[in-house]
Amino acid sequence: MNQTRTLTEEFRNLSELAQNVWWSWSPEGRAVFSYIDPTLWRLTYHDPIKQLQKIASDRLEALGQDVVFLSLYREAMKAFHVYMEAKDHWFGRTYPQWQNHTIAYFSAEFGLHRSVPLYSGGLGILAGDHLKEASDLGVPLVAVGFMYSQAYFRQVVDTNGWQEAVYDSVDPMMMPIKLARTPAGDLAKVQVQLGSRMVACVIWQIQVGRVSLYLLDTDTPENSPEDRHLTARLYGGDHRTRLCQELLLGIGGVRALRAVGCDPDVWHANEGHPAFFLVERMREQLQQGLSLSEAAAQVRQNTVFTTHTPVPAGHDVFSGDLIREHCQWWWEEVGLTQEDFMALGRHPELSADQFHMTTLPIRLASFINGVSKEHEQVSKKMFHILWPERPLQEVPIHSVTNGVHVPTWIAQEMDVLYQKYLGSDWR
Repeated sequence: MNQTRTLTEEFRNLSELAQNVWWSWSPEGRAVFSYIDPTLWRLTYHDPIKQLQKIASDRLEALGQDVVFLSLYREAMKAFHVYMEAKDHWFGRTYPQWQNHTIAYFSAEFGLHRSVPLYSGGLGILAGDHLKEASDLGVPLVAVGFMYSQAYFRQVVDTNGWQEAVYDSVDPMMMPIKLARTPAGDLAKVQVQLGSRMVACVIWQIQVGRVSLYLLDTDTPENSPEDRHLTARLYGGDHRTRLCQELLLGIGGVRALRAVGCDPDVWHANEGHPAFFLVERMREQLQQGLSLSEAAAQVRQNTVFTTHTPVPAGHDVFSGDLIREHCQWWWEEVGLTQEDFMALGRHPELSADQFHMTTLPIRLASFINGVSKEHEQVSKKMFHILWPERPLQEVPIHSVTNGVHVPTWIAQEMDVLYQKYLGSDWR
């Protein structure tokens, strides 16, 4: 998909650079785009695709004679190609035996840059930094999320001082995104059954350095108007909408990876929203003839779960009625019962007819972590009831402290200072 207007031959690679989020954390990438038209750069909120769409032709012509710009442009393109083509990475040097394995990372939101509005807060920023760091380190990661057509609301204060939520439409033509394709070159699409109806999802792809992020989108003509809106808003709608979204993310996410030819070796759920990828993977195992316990064991051995929310109210719970309405096809297809399904997400402190979305991945993950040492202890206490026979400190929840992707958050002036005194590899 050609998302930027035709550029001169000299600058055609600017479009290629703008189509990869790498520019946003690269000093060379940021430098070249901010130089093109500083005023327009501010007005577009540092969005290179919008800038290339709006830049005046005479400014482009002037840049062709600007020795400073030409130097910045060549440095940026050289740095980009060196980065993308590099074969020597930290991950490969440290874990050479795992270089040909793939990790799938599922999250409801990804905070990559302001120009890619697929996030609301900390969970998304962490997920975005996770992808960037994986790219820098050479970790063989692919990611799955949603292509929101309205994303999360923007806060506006009215004349009376009250906050209003404003939803802006997201235009894929103004994003660093393309439609994903199958190994045969066809457009990648999947379907997910939600109760008695099938919902189609087109699959988009964003390149985050060397990491591919695949995004599910129900806004396609095959779907009803109601279903086209399922992926419109992040954390929007009622319980029914939330359940449909989470079924699409989990089940549809697995099918999306299969459609683009990806067969992950490790599956990582960032919070409970995508946890239905576990039941889809169990369905695959059950259809191969495994028993329920065997399928659960097979799925568990390569599943990782990160929990973030330290309060019970932050964990999604769905009623048995909603589960029956939307998931009955699942247990009927594999010859199981509703009780078999509900048991996967049953929490001892809730009604037996409720499905707890955090309990599901806790039961089916081989490694569970909180996001700090303190959060590890809080989570052990929260979920101790799932292991009543164990002492509190033996509850198998660990911690991996949240970090940040330093190149994204460091000021360019500080980056120059650190490089001067610490060397170019200080990061």
